[in-house]
Amino acid sequence: MTSDPEMDSLHQLLSILPEDSSRANTLKELAWEQVFSNPDSARTYARASLKLAQSLDYQKGIGNGYNILAISFDIEGRYDSALYYFLTFLHFNQDLGDRKGIARATNNLSIVYQNLQEYQTALNYAKESYAIELEFEDTLGAAQSLTNIANQFDALGELDSAILYFNTSIKLYEQLGIQVYNAYNWEGLAEVSLKKHEYGRTIELLEQALVIWEAENIQTHEAVCHLLLGKAYMQLEQLDNSLFHLHKAESIAVPLGIDGLLMRLFESLSDWHEKQEEYPEALRYSQLHSKYKSLVFSEQRAKQLAAIEAQEDFVRQSEEIAGLNRENTIQQEEISAQRQVRNILFISTVLLLCFLMIMIRNYWRSVRTNKMLEIKREEIKKKNLEIVHQKYKALRASKAKSRFLAMMSHEIRTPMNAVIGITNLLLQENPRTDQEESLRTMKFSAENLLVLINDILDYNKIEAGKIEFENIPFDLRNLLHSLHNSMKGKAREKRLELLIELDEQLPNYIKGDPTRLAQILTNLLSNAIKFTDNGSVSLQVEVVGETEDVNHLAFTVADTGIGISKEKLGSIFDSFTQASSDITRRYGGTGLGLSITRKLIELQGSRIRVESEPGEGTRFYFTLGFGKTSLRPDPLQPTLPIPTRDLTGVQVLIAEDNQVNELVARRFLTKWGVEVDAVPDGLQAVSQVQVKDYDLVLMDLQMPVMDGFKATRRIRSLADSSFRALPIIALTASAMNEIRQKAFEAGVTDFVTKPFNPEELRAVLEKYVLRDDAELIGEEF
Repeated sequence: MTSDPEMDSLHQLLSILPEDSSRANTLKELAWEQVFSNPDSARTYARASLKLAQSLDYQKGIGNGYNILAISFDIEGRYDSALYYFLTFLHFNQDLGDRKGIARATNNLSIVYQNLQEYQTALNYAKESYAIELEFEDTLGAAQSLTNIANQFDALGELDSAILYFNTSIKLYEQLGIQVYNAYNWEGLAEVSLKKHEYGRTIELLEQALVIWEAENIQTHEAVCHLLLGKAYMQLEQLDNSLFHLHKAESIAVPLGIDGLLMRLFESLSDWHEKQEEYPEALRYSQLHSKYKSLVFSEQRAKQLAAIEAQEDFVRQSEEIAGLNRENTIQQEEISAQRQVRNILFISTVLLLCFLMIMIRNYWRSVRTNKMLEIKREEIKKKNLEIVHQKYKALRASKAKSRFLAMMSHEIRTPMNAVIGITNLLLQENPRTDQEESLRTMKFSAENLLVLINDILDYNKIEAGKIEFENIPFDLRNLLHSLHNSMKGKAREKRLELLIELDEQLPNYIKGDPTRLAQILTNLLSNAIKFTDNGSVSLQVEVVGETEDVNHLAFTVADTGIGISKEKLGSIFDSFTQASSDITRRYGGTGLGLSITRKLIELQGSRIRVESEPGEGTRFYFTLGFGKTSLRPDPLQPTLPIPTRDLTGVQVLIAEDNQVNELVARRFLTKWGVEVDAVPDGLQAVSQVQVKDYDLVLMDLQMPVMDGFKATRRIRSLADSSFRALPIIALTASAMNEIRQKAFEAGVTDFVTKPFNPEELRAVLEKYVLRDDAELIGEEF
């Protein structure tokens, strides 16, 4: 038999060491060196070290022996034996009063119970370990315990708590300059981010962790990272990246033969092939997933049962030892009965002194504990005050943001009204050809700026959670054809073909929010036309399913435009984002349209998807559910009605403090034959309507002296009942819903937003000034 030189040297070393603690420590060190690579050999050395330490009554050596034995069994997944020795190690340290030893034992017990999926028990042990590490200001131990606590919160589904503990552990490791341990935290945070659907964050964390696992050659964690990256990219529809990482995980995991990891991996591979409609491969991986799931369940159940038996054995052995100790005590008492009688006074004195010492010690412990509790209470009180202060600051910031947006909307729309209004007037006055081109360019630029303002307001409403959806009957086909007609002009300007394809099964009337549906489709069609220079843009609507009460409709907007690269597909729906800066410079835009579209669809319980190839065009598609209805909606007024009735002689009062805006409104009204008076504030408007009989009042809302809200309420409260029927139209640059609601509460008849469309303003005048007398009955406010 060939001898091993290394083992021969080891035995020579041991032979010259005395039978004392130095020999026990040497055996312990040898056990530690073997514990991860050869657990069975490690146990041989650990048992020898433990036996020697027990014979020497060497307490530290005994504890080390129990701990190494437990760890060696834990590494092999033999949780029953690991649990037995860790519990022994815990009780051993509790008997010694060794707090550091208790911390080590409870932390290790937490890991074993986590592996047994008893997460609440694992969390309790991890918290106990962390509390002790804080006592000793052991930063490294505290960081390890925090990672353990975070893992248990993740397993219990308390994701926000898990994030808090992971991040705290990361900070402690950074203070210590030990980044390698943060790989555990990054991987754990990635699991949480994946559950919270934060896929970009998931990828970022996994790539950080993967660098360390590859450098340390820890293959199990490498495989887990590639698996999670595959799942994240699959959610982002980046299927090529997803398959690359899933196959990378498979190449690592299969040789390792870890059933739980293979179970998760084969499930993801089955999902990937199912998404690609590759059903034979999907079925193959699904069968592998079921196989390993059964294995994992069986192994886990067996390990749980073995662990329960180990706990019961430990309790039973502890009770037997306690029973033997009691019997031995009784025998000793009988033998020494007479001696006890003689020495009773001495023993009583000693006991009294011990009792007094215990009382003194407990008193000082109580004082220290109360002091610590008081410090903690002060810290909690301070934290609560800080939270209240931060909440107050956040509320103030939110209100300030809303006020700022309302003010900026009003301040920008006011001059925009003048620019667009005067441009429209000049275009109607037969300008020269070169002038007409310049005027149309100016009008186009101003209207684009107005679209930007509207996008920002819509985005703010969505972020503030103030979007509400209507559920009213509407004519779907009419809406789609109107949308098609409104977009034909833009398409024609670029010589594009604009197609609309409607399913024959498409219902005429449905229930939902027609305004938001039109906004979604307008954004998508506008984008498609903007980024397409040749070819066509199409809108396709089809019925893809129905229940007793709901029609499920699929909408697709496709173009033959510039397309989007795969690496940019995941970010095009982000706020203020476009595929590249070159696109922003070439085509313009804020990058808000798609973000608003996505959020409007998600708020209705659906999801928008995109497929694209550079130079080949883009396809957006989504599905929404609409209620069935037998009701027919009221006929809608056309957006831009054609003036058909004479307004000559109509008396209109304009209340407007901006002279340019007053001039624009006056010029249009005068062209239509309307007789116009104007006042610069609400107070004069109240006086003027009492001096002269007006057919209608155009009321600005933001004016000096008295604003339009107060002026409207004052007019409605005048004694003569005719003032309650007088049409008062809010003509304002304030477009926020809150302003609109406030105006109607004040008593306005209708609401027109600046910059106003001349045809829209004329339609309002015709609606409220040229009505038959029968229409006015019962309309007093």
